[in-house]
Amino acid sequence: MNNNFIYHIPTKIIFENDAISKYLFQELNNPHNVFIVTGKSSGRKSGALGDVEKVLSEKNIAYYLFDKITANPSVEEVLAGAREAHKSNSDLIIAIGGGSPLDAAKAIAFLTHNHYKGDEIFTKEPTEKIIPIIAVPTTAGTGSEVTPYAIITDSSIKNKRNLSHKNLFPQCAILDPKYTESLPYHVTVNTAVDALSHAVEGFLSNRANQMSSLTALQAIETLSTGLKALSKDDTIDLKTRGSLLMGSMLGGLVIAQSGTTALHAMGYPLTYYRNIDHGLANGLLMSSYLEFCHNGGRKEEITKIIKAMNLKSFDELNNLLNDLMKYEESFTKEEIDLYTKTALSAKNILSTNPQPTYEDIHKIFTESLSVKG
Repeated sequence: MNNNFIYHIPTKIIFENDAISKYLFQELNNPHNVFIVTGKSSGRKSGALGDVEKVLSEKNIAYYLFDKITANPSVEEVLAGAREAHKSNSDLIIAIGGGSPLDAAKAIAFLTHNHYKGDEIFTKEPTEKIIPIIAVPTTAGTGSEVTPYAIITDSSIKNKRNLSHKNLFPQCAILDPKYTESLPYHVTVNTAVDALSHAVEGFLSNRANQMSSLTALQAIETLSTGLKALSKDDTIDLKTRGSLLMGSMLGGLVIAQSGTTALHAMGYPLTYYRNIDHGLANGLLMSSYLEFCHNGGRKEEITKIIKAMNLKSFDELNNLLNDLMKYEESFTKEEIDLYTKTALSAKNILSTNPQPTYEDIHKIFTESLSVKG
């Protein structure tokens, strides 16, 4: 862990019930036109989109609704959104939804005045202004509302890629637990495990520092309370949802400083090739990944993670994940070989300590998944 660090988080965070009606207008800064980015159902079903539209309408602020974001948004999707944002002369984006709409909104903010195409969006620096963003999460998982990252699917390499820039931090994140109440049980579980993976990976990352590690342990403790409740009952009260939303945001603060590691790199091909939910993919691999870290010299850190979760042993952690993570389909050896090669090409492998070999990654996949033959 690095004792010398720079901790940068320019996002204003508002965590409160009915926060949209209380605070949204004062955070707008007199926009000419607002571009709302959301999915087909997430914004409307959660109630967040209606609350945002009510404030904008009452204040006579023009807005354009772009509700075409799908799960795991593609390069083509965000380019289409950027064209619409440019055409509508928008100067502020309000992103509503889970990780997909929030990440897509960041890419759209980047591309509205920086007219890059294809691979260029991941490799070129902006020459024009990035439109400011207000983020309203409706899931407790990605923490994207407080990070400078946008994870976008790039079909040219058949994998997800990270668009990152310091000006992609949202200017404001408005968190209200009630917007997560419409989430089904399995989505609540998968997003919560995604948030846990952020905190755990950030704590184990070779980019971790004192500040990010303290936040990571708090995130792990906060999330574990909710995860234990989810493992016992599929009825989720607002208090539990509030804990998960808080833990997710804290996990976002962690990876904004430390990034993710091999666990995320391994989860991406499961999502791309098998359409396995991102949080579920991480959760299926987490126990074996943590065992790899434990055996690779990170015993002290793994012990702290288990203690932060108020568990007595690694076996208890493994049992908790097994209770929550359900996936019955099997994989071929050829698929595991492909996923291993794909994972090793991801940048977040470099943040992993210890550095995994091809054999290490292959073993984690094989131990975690049901493999034919």
